[in-house]
Amino acid sequence: MPDHISDDEVGTIYERRISTLKNWLESGGETFSQAEKDFMIQKYEELKTPFYYEYIDGWSALLQNISTFILMLALVIGFLVSGIFSDEFQSKADSIFFSARFGRSKGISAKAGAGFCITTGFYLMFVFLYTFIVLFVLGADGANCPIQLDLWRSVYNITFLQAYLFIVVGGYIGTVFASTLAMIVSALTRSTPTAIIVPFIVLCAFPFLSRIITLPGLCSFFPDQLLEVYLDIKEAGLITLGNKVTTIATVIVPVYAVTCLVFQPILYRVYKKVEIK
Repeated sequence: MPDHISDDEVGTIYERRISTLKNWLESGGETFSQAEKDFMIQKYEELKTPFYYEYIDGWSALLQNISTFILMLALVIGFLVSGIFSDEFQSKADSIFFSARFGRSKGISAKAGAGFCITTGFYLMFVFLYTFIVLFVLGADGANCPIQLDLWRSVYNITFLQAYLFIVVGGYIGTVFASTLAMIVSALTRSTPTAIIVPFIVLCAFPFLSRIITLPGLCSFFPDQLLEVYLDIKEAGLITLGNKVTTIATVIVPVYAVTCLVFQPILYRVYKKVEIK
């Protein structure tokens, strides 16, 4: 804040901000329930003020474009892992694999581990490169600024760095979910092309469905939302569970993280029971 602004004037500025946000909520009253409005106002009033200001162009660009980058990366990773559990069937080497001493035990674990390593390795490497390039070109200042400098309606009281890490974690879990599902389909169908389609359906077709079907509550839990955490941070995606209002991302990120863990033994069992034809 400039030195010539008094403490009273600073307080007035932020009181006006809360007033503006409340007016915005009232003007969009049909969109939010009263419980959701109360939740948002509570979050707005909890925000620490005055804001810490700094140059934020680099972090602002990262937040705005990371979802598209992660989507493309997830589709590429899905393609890379789709043949891990079906290639021996395509090459007619399945009888050799399953008749080997550890084919149905360590062999399957090695395949699952390879899929996880490919997913994690490629994701971290390319996200790091993308982040480095953007911040190198536009500057890395502003990591500790509140995201409200750019996303004034957000109910998340976090910094640009925290928001970016949250988005990256959500994207990673979404990528692991899609790639693991592709491997399960690969093991079940013994078809690499079929498995390649799965990440596209999970990450691209679901957003299309969410636009043509009127099931907003269900659409909020589609796995593609893991790659759209930025929109949840920006537009205050809310959900009511019981009598409690919370944000969508804080629910689906842990839910899908647990789902990914559950998928691993399922993948192992599915492939272990495959019959040689």
